[in-house]
Amino acid sequence: MGSDKLSLKPGTWPLYWSPENSPEQYQIDLARSAVTGVAALHGVQGCRQPYLAETWALLVVGIDERDVQASVPPQDWTLVQRIRQLPAAQQADWFTKAALDQTHCVVGQT
Repeated sequence: MGSDKLSLKPGTWPLYWSPENSPEQYQIDLARSAVTGVAALHGVQGCRQPYLAETWALLVVGIDERDVQASVPPQDWTLVQRIRQLPAAQQADWFTKAALDQTHCVVGQT
């Protein structure tokens, strides 16, 4: 057990969840934890702000496409759809790079 206020040690994979969550919220938490976990495995502390890697992960865990699409700008949706057309290994490589890229955490950058 930990706190959002504590820094993750490299190699620590967080799982954000609550026992009161619905099954869909558990899927959302799992997707978000995957992004943060991949970053943490590489020694990068994520800012837990929604961005492309999370959008992709939400789709992978089975969140309804319409719900995900409604939550992102059209240009981001188009990019994620292009990424989803890649072979699985290339998607995984992209996901790792995107999870490590924290430039979206800086105000004024995406």
